[in-house]
Amino acid sequence: WHWKLKPQNNLPELISGWRGELMAETLHNLLQEYPQ
Repeated sequence: WHWKLKPQNNLPELISGWRGELMAETLHNLLQEYPQ
């Protein structure tokens, strides 16, 4: 995980990046389940 390399003082950015990646993966899975 690349975000583990960031210093702890960037915690808000770390959480934001993690949530962004999580949402991106979820949206990708939804697109795979529901063909256009």
